[in-house]
Amino acid sequence: MSDRARSPERASVDEDAANGGGADVLDTLDTFSLLAQETRLTILRELAAAGPADEREPVSFAELRRRVGTSDSGRFNYHLDKLQPQFVQHVDEDDGPAGYRPTWAGVRVVGTALAGQLDADTVAGETERACPQCGATATLTHEDGLLSVDCPNHQFKVPVPAGAADRRDLTELLSVGFALTERLVALSRQGICPNCYGAVSVEPVEMGGDADSDEAVLFRDTCDRCRATLAVPVGTLVGQHPTVVSFYHDHGVDLDLETLWGMDWAHPGAETIRQRDPYRLELTVEHEGDHLELVVDESGSIVETERS
Repeated sequence: MSDRARSPERASVDEDAANGGGADVLDTLDTFSLLAQETRLTILRELAAAGPADEREPVSFAELRRRVGTSDSGRFNYHLDKLQPQFVQHVDEDDGPAGYRPTWAGVRVVGTALAGQLDADTVAGETERACPQCGATATLTHEDGLLSVDCPNHQFKVPVPAGAADRRDLTELLSVGFALTERLVALSRQGICPNCYGAVSVEPVEMGGDADSDEAVLFRDTCDRCRATLAVPVGTLVGQHPTVVSFYHDHGVDLDLETLWGMDWAHPGAETIRQRDPYRLELTVEHEGDHLELVVDESGSIVETERS
C-alpha cells in the first residue's frame, strides 16, 4: 500500500453523467449533427470574429461567402440556412445594414471549439514547481483537459481545456486551472450546474480516514439534469465567502484559490463535525494569531461566525 497521503480531490466533475430524457437526447443529437460540418463551423467562426458583441455589424451574404472561401453560392446558402435561427440570425434592412450575425448560442459554439473543451489531446511536456499545498517540488502534466499536480505529499487535478495551452507554458496553465476551478465552485454554490446550467442539489459526504487519506467532509453538488458532480472540500467552499475574504483582506492578503490551498485550515480534514441532526461543521480560519471561528450547515452555508 502506498504511503503517500492522497487528499480527496479538490474539485472534480463526474465524468459519468447519466443521459437525460429521450426528447432531450434527440435534440442534442440533432444539434451535434447540424454542427458536424466544416463549412458551418467556419461560418460561425467568421461571424463571431466580426467584432465585439455589442458593436458587431451584420455581415452580408456575399462578404460572408468570401470570408468562408466557398465558391458555390447555392451550397453556401444551404449550409447558412441550416444554422438559422439557432446559431445565426438574419438582420433585415429595416433594422440597419442587412446581413448575418451569430446568436449567443453560435458564439458559445465557437468558444467551446477554440477552448478545446471537446478535445482529449495531451499538451506535451512536464515541468516542476512548488506544490500549492505544501511547498514541496511538484511535477505538472496536462492530459485530457486536466492539469495534474503531483508532489510526494499530494496529488490533485484542476480543469484546463486544451485550447488554454495556446501560448502558455504549464506553470501558466496552473493559474488558468485555479481560475476555472474558482468559477466552477462559484457557479455550483449558486445552485447552477457548471456543466449544463441545470439546478444543483447539495449534500455533505463524509470521507472515512485510511492509510491514504485524512478523514474529511466534502460537499457534493449534483446536477439534477445531467448528473455531473462537483466535490468541494469545506476549506475551498468557505474560502470564497465574503466573511473569510474580508478577514484576510484585513491582514493584507488577497485570498485567491492558489493562496487558499496553501493554508493549513483549508486542507481537507481540518474541519470538525459538531453534530449531524441538524448537520453542523466547525472550522477555524487562522492568520498571524487572529482567528475566525466558522459554523457551516448541511448546505455548505456559513451560519455562525466569531472572530477572536
